[in-house]
Amino acid sequence: MLIDHVKFYVTDIDAATHWLTEGYGFAVLATGAPADRIARSVELGANDVRLLLVEPVAARHPGRTYLDKHGDGVCDIALRVDDASAAYHEAVRRGARPVAAPVEGAGVVTATIGGFGD
Repeated sequence: MLIDHVKFYVTDIDAATHWLTEGYGFAVLATGAPADRIARSVELGANDVRLLLVEPVAARHPGRTYLDKHGDGVCDIALRVDDASAAYHEAVRRGARPVAAPVEGAGVVTATIGGFGD
């Protein structure tokens, strides 16, 4: 198992990107905004470390609630495993809180379990 990336919700994506690139040597790997313009995103990398910054720009984005309650912070730790479906089902069997069942898209299987807290 490896950490694929760590995702952060941020209130100011430009300031967070500047802080991480200038202060810690990360490079911008990709930027994006979905067609419906509910969030902006930046992927940063340094060596094998990948960070995904997401700034919700629409009130309906789930990250807005997170930011209102917690401020900037980690919202997702994505792990890379050999079999995401099996890992998900085993974690749920052992008591993990299911969030999103396994789905395949573009040849990649993803699934989500809840962490600690909210």
